[in-house]
Amino acid sequence: MLINSFRNILFINVFYLAVIVFSLRYLAIFSVSDTYFLDAYPTYTTFLKTYGITWLLNPTFTVFITSLIIFIQSLLFNQIISKYNLFNKTTFLPALMFVLLCSYSPTFLAFTPLLFCNFLILWLLDKILSMYKSINTMRTTFDMGLIIALGTMLYFPFWPTIFIAWVSLSLFKSFAWREWICVLFGFIAPFIILGTYYYVNHSMEMFFQIWLPFKFKSEIKLNFSAQQYFTLIPIALVLLVSLNTAREKYFKHVIQVRKSQQILVFLLILFMFSYLLIPNIGIGHLLLLAAPLSVFLTLFFVTSKKRWFYEFMFVLLLASVLYFQTL
Repeated sequence: MLINSFRNILFINVFYLAVIVFSLRYLAIFSVSDTYFLDAYPTYTTFLKTYGITWLLNPTFTVFITSLIIFIQSLLFNQIISKYNLFNKTTFLPALMFVLLCSYSPTFLAFTPLLFCNFLILWLLDKILSMYKSINTMRTTFDMGLIIALGTMLYFPFWPTIFIAWVSLSLFKSFAWREWICVLFGFIAPFIILGTYYYVNHSMEMFFQIWLPFKFKSEIKLNFSAQQYFTLIPIALVLLVSLNTAREKYFKHVIQVRKSQQILVFLLILFMFSYLLIPNIGIGHLLLLAAPLSVFLTLFFVTSKKRWFYEFMFVLLLASVLYFQTL
């Protein structure tokens, strides 16, 4: 019933979405210790304490704030997907899938820079998808580099996203070296400004110190347990079916949708490999997968014709989220 409602754009779905996001995240708080938010990201916690923003460390208030942020992000994400018509129909399912994935792990409850990186991913996706019908993309490519630089300043493992900008250019546009260089200039510009600030204040040694490798390793060291891997089976099944559906209908889509799907697949692979290859990185990094993964989960629920089946799969996904939060 819920999926059938979200398949269409109905105002009541906004209310349903708000109930789901707050319910899922408030249920998770009972499985999170009071010290979790203090221990998860020591560097970030120290920053908050230094500037007297300790109210953000309260678990209950943190869950409320992160729930509100995820709710806003889901609406923005749905608007972007509808704007570029990736499913040949207007649906509210991308927002629902985004909320579901962002509530998967208790790790996602913490008020961390990753939440703001999700805003930057949505902004970046909007810039990328807008390139297809743009004639002059110099400004867009510079903005893309700037967005990635801001994300890198907030969360250093975000930097590999710069490759998605160049991949997008290679798919949407014929090769123009100025556009590729503009991405790099946009990426470097914020660091030049930051370095200038430190230089003017005679503290260049601090500027170099903040780039030390240990500063950018994820402080929280969590690995998936066997039970947690088990809860990922429903997502894996839906993703496999979605990718197979995308493959079967690949040549039935317009060129823009086809290339957009390729970019999203690359983004999915990029964040997965960065999670596997960067040492000591935490599960929180997987929050960056929410946007691209939501598109392919939506594809399954949009194209599935057997109502009992897609409603059952959604219940299964919902159950796996709740079970994951209690582990």
